[in-house]
Amino acid sequence: MNDNRKTNQTAPTGAPVEEGMFAFAARNFRFLTFGFLFVFLASFGQTFYIGLFGEEIRAAFDLTNRGYGFIYTVGTLGSAFLIAWTGGLFDRWDLRVYVCFVSTMFIIAHFVMATATGVIAIGFAIFLLRQAGQGLMVHTSQASMGRYFDRNRGRAISLVSLGISAGEAVFPSIGIALALYYGWRGAWLATGVVLAVGLIPLNMWLLKGHGERHATHVAERKAAQAKTGEGDWTRGQALRDPNFYLLILPFLAITFLITSLFFHLEFIARAKGWDLKLLAPAFSVYAFVKVPATLAVGKLVDTLSARRLAPFFILPMGAAMLVVAFADHWLSLFAVLALAALSAGGALTIMGAAWAELYGLTHLGRIRSTVMSLWVGAGAASTWILGILLDMEVSTRNLGIGACVLVLATSLAAGIGARNSGRRLAKDDD
Repeated sequence: MNDNRKTNQTAPTGAPVEEGMFAFAARNFRFLTFGFLFVFLASFGQTFYIGLFGEEIRAAFDLTNRGYGFIYTVGTLGSAFLIAWTGGLFDRWDLRVYVCFVSTMFIIAHFVMATATGVIAIGFAIFLLRQAGQGLMVHTSQASMGRYFDRNRGRAISLVSLGISAGEAVFPSIGIALALYYGWRGAWLATGVVLAVGLIPLNMWLLKGHGERHATHVAERKAAQAKTGEGDWTRGQALRDPNFYLLILPFLAITFLITSLFFHLEFIARAKGWDLKLLAPAFSVYAFVKVPATLAVGKLVDTLSARRLAPFFILPMGAAMLVVAFADHWLSLFAVLALAALSAGGALTIMGAAWAELYGLTHLGRIRSTVMSLWVGAGAASTWILGILLDMEVSTRNLGIGACVLVLATSLAAGIGARNSGRRLAKDDD
């Protein structure tokens, strides 16, 4: 891998864990920047960004809140269903080809949104944005880090995951400014043009030298498997493993709880008597806590393993739900979001590394795409389910207690799965 030193890249196994975070990031600048950029730009397909244009879209197509919510849910669930297949293509295609495929879908989504003339077109645009943005761009970034780094897998995934926090901090202001100057259609058209011009060429530059990286990865995997006699799991084998379902539960619970909390936070704040003007600074606290939590969890993954951490990352979210249940002081709002940020900061990093640790790298894209499908589906269902409970006038105290019970149950299940998992297959195991 002599060229790696010239192009600032690394062999698949990375460098020793003892290497400092900044030295590690500098030595792998291009590849990590690719991962960060893909997650960062995926913000255009996230709920927090699409939601900025909700009022204008409803007015343009004479949609009620319920009608627009239904279209959004159908588009998101459709994305969750398809990603189990499209995400698996990551294992079959050259990464550069796959990146071009995902990027093209994402660019098309922007132009469909900008030119939509009816509700079907809007639904299709939302489906494409959720499929490419929230789904495949995040999946591609984290699966790439999980595959091509070994001893520094947690660090790599945590660094690129910061793109989510950066997008949450930057793009709402940009989206609002574009909409004020150019209208909601013009905002989507402008971002689409920028992506069409720059996204694919930039990624191809950042992935320069990937052919050598992949060849070294394949050679090292074959050598390791020949030495140990162990093989990687297929998706079918992973799905027949009971521990897979136990370990995935806290990841589904965290996206369910955080999505529903954010979507209905204004309603919860009113019920608790919290001043709505506190929402903006509370979200700043969320972002401030999430960044160091993400980096810290990345280091812990490399030290302890994602499997051991999986049962515990969700526990701060349980504490947040107890605050929702029993605290009414205005400072409680900041506590809720700070505690939620601790769990959110660990979720994607641990989820990104766990499947590589447990099931190997050959079929990582297929296995992880199944996880992403369930992840997206849980988030989509959460807003609807919590909306029903709120319409039934279930109290915030009972909602908080119920959510805390859910957290503890999924944590316990993951603990059982973590204790019983880790068995690797023999190479000829079918």
